[in-house]
Amino acid sequence: MSYLEKFYKELNGKLFPGGASQRNKEAQEIRGLSNNKLTIDESLNVLLGTSALFSVAEDKSDTRLIRYINKKANNKLNEHESTAIVDFIHKKFLSAAVVNFIRTKLPDINQ
Repeated sequence: MSYLEKFYKELNGKLFPGGASQRNKEAQEIRGLSNNKLTIDESLNVLLGTSALFSVAEDKSDTRLIRYINKKANNKLNEHESTAIVDFIHKKFLSAAVVNFIRTKLPDINQ
């Protein structure tokens, strides 16, 4: 396995700790946010690519994410749909950050 393959495997595990079922559920949500303009495969492609970009890029601006999503979606989406997907990605990462903070930074309240 190459370094890049190992990197993506590890990143995939961190982005989707629930595995395939989590990826599929979130891809269905992306599909709904696209008003079913995207197939499930296109939705999964948008989800995986945008999640990876958001997790590693310095520039996490909405403008960059919308541009990236539109490219991955072959310009099938309108501004509202692209923005809804960006909001979904923000919530995904905010939720993960909050859970991680609670697990690692807050003292054990049971002590």
